[in-house]
Amino acid sequence: MKWILILTIASATLFSGCKSCKERKKQHDINEEVPAVTLGATTGTISHNEKEGGCTTITVIQGEEEIVLIPVKGLPAELDKDGNTILFDYNTLKMPQPEGCNVGIPAEIRNASLKK
Repeated sequence: MKWILILTIASATLFSGCKSCKERKKQHDINEEVPAVTLGATTGTISHNEKEGGCTTITVIQGEEEIVLIPVKGLPAELDKDGNTILFDYNTLKMPQPEGCNVGIPAEIRNASLKK
């Protein structure tokens, strides 16, 4: 009888602990910040103002706000010319700025094409 009582208490403690852990995990997932993802045709202008430091940037103007992006994987050679206007999708990344870049937000650039 004593062993049954001990096993019942141990089981109840074990199952209640798992449930609260799952609830905390769900709550954490809800509050977790997701990096900004912008899908669709974003228009930007390529600039090599930071080129002496080895940094290519893309300037995006959305309304009255100007965003400077740093393509961390680079751009295709045919697009990477100063002053080109391109259409692209991007995802901002939470990482330090690449060496030589003093201005901008690191971003993954996808589906880049020259704007006609």
